[in-house]
Amino acid sequence: MEEAAFSTLIERCYDTAFDAGGWPDLLQDMATAFDCVGVNVVQMGGGEPLVAYSPSIAHAASAYASEWVGRDPWLAYMLRHRPGAGFYVDTDYIAADVRARDPFYQDFRRSLGMSSTLSLILRPYEGMQLGLGASRTRHSEFVPQQERERFAALGRHLARAATLSFRLNAAETLNRSLVDQLARFDCAVAVVSKGGKLLRSNSLLYGLEADGLMIRRGRLVSGQPALQTRLDCYITQALASPTQASPPEVLALPRPGSALPLLVRAVFLGVQVADQRLGLAEPAVVLLVLKPDMSGYPSLDQVLVALGLTRGQARFALAVGAGHSLKEAAELFKVSDETARSMLKQVYARLGINRQSQLARLIAKVSPLHR
Repeated sequence: MEEAAFSTLIERCYDTAFDAGGWPDLLQDMATAFDCVGVNVVQMGGGEPLVAYSPSIAHAASAYASEWVGRDPWLAYMLRHRPGAGFYVDTDYIAADVRARDPFYQDFRRSLGMSSTLSLILRPYEGMQLGLGASRTRHSEFVPQQERERFAALGRHLARAATLSFRLNAAETLNRSLVDQLARFDCAVAVVSKGGKLLRSNSLLYGLEADGLMIRRGRLVSGQPALQTRLDCYITQALASPTQASPPEVLALPRPGSALPLLVRAVFLGVQVADQRLGLAEPAVVLLVLKPDMSGYPSLDQVLVALGLTRGQARFALAVGAGHSLKEAAELFKVSDETARSMLKQVYARLGINRQSQLARLIAKVSPLHR
């Protein structure tokens, strides 16, 4: 698949988050891109389940549900072993001789022109599980490694889009205003366009001024010039598209007087959705902002402890990785500059890095903001 086509599919995922009726067409395009008869997505937990099919296999859905679901060896294997989140192909686990004589494979799947099944299990946040399944055509049963990686990568974008879709409850609230939808979030939300111009927000955003993030003259701004540059760059990169000049998955913005930063994640809105939802003829970005006293804030220090740091080193690493200078970190932890330098060297040695920029990237990786 060409890079441009792959990028378009990713953008379509986020467009679909705001248009529940677009799921079938998106799944059909995924099926075409990955040489599949059809693709389906199933979500269980966290409210009403989402079940969507590409039109090419919708006609077989009722037959599968009424007759074959209890005779599917691959489903039985997955239920028995309960694998964790990840990518799986049935032919890696169900032997060829078993498939050759099994009625499900020979009578049901063969009649539909299906061969191997690509399965992706995703858990975007606690309480939600998303299953993405794709049935390859009979002439393309073998799945090259590059296609496996592409399918898994696309699936992760689809999971994020599904999470956003459920947060907005798009299926039930398409006729409500965007402001009403944003009020449903349990974190601060800002919808911004080029230059950080604030288009929409929820009430939680206005409680972040003491944390260094505020609204001035219709723009989202930081109280520190250096952090403003980082925020502007993050928004600019996010507006480029989900794949071109991609920003870090999470931006950590240090807070005055605290070792724990604000965590910001950007979700790209293409022109079509921005126009439909905002009346704006240009792309926009939804910024989800978490602060430490919000329920969805991840336990970053626990992850760093698991990587080999002591709890004190973990909190010190979070402060420096978020962007506090060494002197500011020393003041936060009430230690001398010399002790702070020693602590930083210990952190670098344990994590196998040697620069603050590397520490910042690591902090972004362990704070995925799945909630």
